[in-house]
Amino acid sequence: MKTFIKFFTFSTILFFSAQSFSQQLNNVQRGQRGYIPPPKYEASAYITTLDVYEELNVVLPMCVASFSLDEFETQILKGMLLKKLESYNAVVSNTDLSKEDRQDKLKQLEI
Repeated sequence: MKTFIKFFTFSTILFFSAQSFSQQLNNVQRGQRGYIPPPKYEASAYITTLDVYEELNVVLPMCVASFSLDEFETQILKGMLLKKLESYNAVVSNTDLSKEDRQDKLKQLEI
């Protein structure tokens, strides 16, 4: 009888340990992917439009001073800067695009 109880105890322990092993209690289970990295936060909350003429009044004198431009070259540069800043505002103000798409288009404008 003692051997039967020992055998029964041993077999039940073996049976339950096999059950717990098959359920992977100590491991990452199905549906649980283990380590989850923290979410990425964007540095800038949003992209804003610029006041074109205010920005032009800041940038144009610096360009004229650093490149020593005459009046004709200044007007050409002014037209180029106006076109660039207006196209920047057109991309930024388009709310149909996602933020990533707008940033991609802005990178294309820089080239």
